[in-house]
Amino acid sequence: MSKINILVLDRGWVVVGECWESEDNILLKNGSTVKRWGTTHGLGELANLGIRENTSLNPFNGDVLINKKFIIMKIECNQDAWK
Repeated sequence: MSKINILVLDRGWVVVGECWESEDNILLKNGSTVKRWGTTHGLGELANLGIRENTSLNPFNGDVLINKKFIIMKIECNQDAWK
């Protein structure tokens, strides 16, 4: 089962989407780059409350495979807020 997570990646990329994990990789489905958080209390607020009025996302065109060695931080989102 996948869960929606925010991933902070090497070189400052921040992405969000449904994470399917294998041993070495995460497959991000229905994902987006987080262009603007749109929060006053950082990524924790975005993870907990979902998309805010000033949040800006750039959707991917398809699935993205991310090698786990490039993940700096993974934040599990409030699943209900991100539906």
